[in-house]
Amino acid sequence: PLDTFFERIVNGIFSVLLPIAAYYLLFHKSVSNWFTDITGTSDYISYVLIGQMISMIGFSSLTTTGKAVLRESVEGTFDQVLLSPVNRMFYFLGCYLEKMILDGIEFVIMLVVCYPLGLRLPLSKIPLLITCLLLVSVSGFLCSFFMIVLFIHSRSTYLIENSLFYIINLLAGVYYPLEAFGKPVQLLGNLIPVTKCISIVRKLLLEGMTFSKFLVACVPVLVLSAVYFI
Repeated sequence: PLDTFFERIVNGIFSVLLPIAAYYLLFHKSVSNWFTDITGTSDYISYVLIGQMISMIGFSSLTTTGKAVLRESVEGTFDQVLLSPVNRMFYFLGCYLEKMILDGIEFVIMLVVCYPLGLRLPLSKIPLLITCLLLVSVSGFLCSFFMIVLFIHSRSTYLIENSLFYIINLLAGVYYPLEAFGKPVQLLGNLIPVTKCISIVRKLLLEGMTFSKFLVACVPVLVLSAVYFI
């Protein structure tokens, strides 16, 4: 667990260094009018860092429970859980909460690292960010049951997890607006709850979305996540 913990932090840091390096060295700290009109901000650094942090939490909550179930299924202990009279949901919640505690620590570390990299997020908005993380985490947990099915039937986490990682980074708009693609790709991206979560968080923290509108925007995300859960 300790190796995985540091690996995720290092991966998270290096995943934002490339776009930041491109922003400074290749594009000389300039963004197009199209980007500003679409995103409502010219602060590309904060745009990328927020997207990466939310993606990290969303991806972890999406895959953690599935990996735990597959591991115990291979070891033979998961069958005992299914045969026992305990509430099965408590087992899934236990796997989820254990990893979410580590994710919370990772997020704090990433937040500390991201400020020197150029994140412009007033400390007064940190409570809003924590509320957003709750939405992302709950959405990921609901969708994780869909991932459990994929993990068990494929008998592998490596291929599914890595493929999902690149799909989310491509279609969730972590590094650029989803509007840069055609309508079919946008439709696929919007079928991923993490995409909507990243968009909502950016609007709340960067564009000044009111908290009441934020709560309204959370409803479609939770409904879509519930579909994956079912």
